[in-house]
Amino acid sequence: MANHAILIQSDVLAKDNDSLNKNVVATVDIDNGFIFNIGAIATGRMKDEEVYTVSAPLADGTDKLYMAYEPELPQLRIGDEIFKGVDINVKNFTNYAGDEFTGFKLTDGDLIRISLDGIEGTYGDTMKYAIPQAGKYNLAFSADKPVTGSYFEVLKKTFISIGASFPSTGRVDAFKLRFVA
Repeated sequence: MANHAILIQSDVLAKDNDSLNKNVVATVDIDNGFIFNIGAIATGRMKDEEVYTVSAPLADGTDKLYMAYEPELPQLRIGDEIFKGVDINVKNFTNYAGDEFTGFKLTDGDLIRISLDGIEGTYGDTMKYAIPQAGKYNLAFSADKPVTGSYFEVLKKTFISIGASFPSTGRVDAFKLRFVA
């Protein structure tokens, strides 16, 4: 099973402003910490509330970006059966295609911690930015700041503690990022 991204909202405006949070649905699996655009209201949903479709960001990051963030309750799927809470490893959690999840609107200055699994590329001392990629939901390391559009500054390399059993250390590599609109 592949490891999925882990996200911690360190200092995010959407934690205190419900209007910045939207119920969304995607046609592909979306990890917490992946970014996207909000589209039209999804049709054929069972609930009365508004659920929006999502799409991958534009190349230049000038779109209004949202980020996936749903409480981690890993699911075990066997055929059409879904078992929640069986697996306690948050690295196995993703927002499955077709399932509703929460996306929050990124605002200038938002601080997050995201595991290395949520950022494409190899980190090195020259990688000062995590930028949107055209047609992809995950961020990518970059040595250069984008000329236009939104991006994240890499503030520092850190870790996220997770529940683990022997021989794991219970830590995953992560990065503290600041959103710049």
